[in-house]
Amino acid sequence: MGLRKRLMGEPSDEEIQRMLKEGATILDIRPQDEFDGGHIAGSLHIPIDELLHSLPLIPKDRPVITCNADDALSATAAEMLGAHGFKAYDGGGWTKLVKLAQEP
Repeated sequence: MGLRKRLMGEPSDEEIQRMLKEGATILDIRPQDEFDGGHIAGSLHIPIDELLHSLPLIPKDRPVITCNADDALSATAAEMLGAHGFKAYDGGGWTKLVKLAQEP
């Protein structure tokens, strides 16, 4: 587990994997063209610039794992959701989440 994750109290990859298996919502915050180029099947797509206006579309009854391309915007999205009462976690890059979702 990385230092940032330990300091911020964020879940480990194993914990994210468990949440995914238990039905967590994957929220992809990339722009439409990046999402169209590849994404996790079943993920919810809301670009970050539309996130606050789209909160009613996000289920509150289960954890939300945010993802982006590679940068820290997924952490920002998780913080924004947390400030609005969601149990949200930074999943990092979407390609990493694909691997976590597919592992047994």
